[in-house]
Amino acid sequence: MILLKELWIYPIKSLSGISIAKSMVTDRGLEYDRRWMLVDEDGMFMSQRTIKEMCLFDVSMTDQHLEVTHRQQSDDILRIPLEMQDGEDTTVQIWNDECKAKIVSAEIDQWFSEKLHRKCHLVYMLDDYKRTINSTNIANGHTTSFADAYPFLILGEASLRDLNERLKKPILMNRFRPNLVVSTTTPYEEETWDRFMIGEVVFQGVHACLRCNMTTIEQETATTSLEGEPLKTLATYRKDPETHKVFFGMNLVNEHNGVIKVGYGVKVLDTLHPEE
Repeated sequence: MILLKELWIYPIKSLSGISIAKSMVTDRGLEYDRRWMLVDEDGMFMSQRTIKEMCLFDVSMTDQHLEVTHRQQSDDILRIPLEMQDGEDTTVQIWNDECKAKIVSAEIDQWFSEKLHRKCHLVYMLDDYKRTINSTNIANGHTTSFADAYPFLILGEASLRDLNERLKKPILMNRFRPNLVVSTTTPYEEETWDRFMIGEVVFQGVHACLRCNMTTIEQETATTSLEGEPLKTLATYRKDPETHKVFFGMNLVNEHNGVIKVGYGVKVLDTLHPEE
C-alpha cells in the first residue's frame, strides 16, 4: 500500500520548509503554506532563482509565531505573528499574477533587508484575499496561495531513487520542495494519478511540475551545482520534446478540505492513462 511518508509546508515562499506530522488541507493549500512572501520595492516576488541565499533562512513554528533565523546568525531570532489583520495593503506580483497582500511590519522588513543586503517587504495573504488559478486542466474556482502556480506538489520516493541512480552524487528530496511525499515503488507513477484520496481528502492531478534552476541549489549551503545537476540529467529523459521544458513531480488541487496525516494510505481513484 502506498503511504503518505512526509508532509512539508513552506510558510515563507522560497525560504526553508517545515516537516510536519499532520495538516489541514485548505482551499489554497496546506495550512500556513506560502502565506508569506518577500517582495522587492516594486512588489515583485523574490526567489532563490535569483537570490540563492534565501535558502539559508530556517523557519520554525510555535503556537503563535513563525520563528526565522539565518544559519550564519542563528542567535538572532525573528518572530512573525501567525495571525494578523493590521498592516498596509499592497499589490504584489507572482509571475504574471497580481494579488492583494498586507505588509507585515517595517521592523520585519528591516530585518530581512539587512540580512539579504537589499530592500524588501514581507507580505501576508489574508483569508479573504483570493488568488484564482487559471488553468484549462481544471474547473474554474480553485485558488492558491503565493505558490508559483498550484496549491500542492506531490513526489514519489521511487522517482527520486530513479533520478539518484542516474546522478554521480545523490541529492535530497528538499531540492524539489514537495508538499506531499509518498512511498511509491514505480518511478513517476504519481504523475499518472488523475484523482486520489488521502484520508478523506480527494486530490486531483493538474500538471506535471516544471523544473528550474532552483533544483541546482544545495539547500544546506546555498552552493550551486557547477554541472547544472540535477537539471542536466533530468533533461536527458524528462524533457518535453515540444516545449523542451523539464518536469518532475505533479501539481495538484483538492476537491474539498480536511485533515491529512503522515502514515495515511493513498488510494488511487482514477488514472490519466487507464489500462485498456
